[in-house]
Amino acid sequence: MPGIGSFAVGLLSSFNAVADDCAVGEAGYRAAMETGDGKIRGWAEYHWAVLLDNIDDDPAGALPRYDKALEFATKSGDGYFEYYVIRHLAPHKEPAERIAMLRRSLHLRAALGARPQTLAAQALLADHLPEDDPERAELMQTFRPGVEELHIGWLLSDI
Repeated sequence: MPGIGSFAVGLLSSFNAVADDCAVGEAGYRAAMETGDGKIRGWAEYHWAVLLDNIDDDPAGALPRYDKALEFATKSGDGYFEYYVIRHLAPHKEPAERIAMLRRSLHLRAALGARPQTLAAQALLADHLPEDDPERAELMQTFRPGVEELHIGWLLSDI
């Protein structure tokens, strides 16, 4: 489900919105959330938040949905889902909480053995640390060779 959602967000962002796009999307998310399955409801909250945040440019509408998705993820012990939510929620938080959340996401990704996602988490955390922070320098030194080895294009352009 996360791959499809990420693809859909990328696809949707390349087209001009039609007047009822948001309403159609919202109806779909509402239907998914009405199921008895907590995992489906949690992912629906997450994808709805991503749509609001990244397509509709409505972070205020997205934040409560990210919070609900994070609650589903942590209550169910789903580290995979949790790191997805944190990656999108953390940039909206105050610096101290943001850094703690990004570290949590990095640790979750590493624990799952998700190498490309771990490299991305290292890059994101480094990007949010002060330029003179030794941890930032260590992260930059650590993730760059992996990014080059795996040819992660969107991260290559940042280094």
